[in-house]
Amino acid sequence: MESEFLLSIKHLSILEVVISLLVFTLTMIIKIPTKKATSKLKEGKRKAVNTVIVFIPIVLSFVFSLLYYGIFEKVWFDGAVLDTFASSYILAVIRRNVK
Repeated sequence: MESEFLLSIKHLSILEVVISLLVFTLTMIIKIPTKKATSKLKEGKRKAVNTVIVFIPIVLSFVFSLLYYGIFEKVWFDGAVLDTFASSYILAVIRRNVK
């Protein structure tokens, strides 16, 4: 019996995988220097800046999904955009937590 997670991974499109890889990579590129830069700040300011890092993959997933469907499919806002956004975001976050 396969788990629900494995079944959902089997139904991912190459688009969702590519977007999640881009989101993961860009999040790490932004996150690592930001964390190093904030390590010298006071505790309160450092925590405030670091909480914004959580929103980076959300924003990137939505922007990449919106741009793909807008440029290549000529549909700027549709259910497919939200579906790709959600799938790629979840996959990018899972990838980040596995490392």
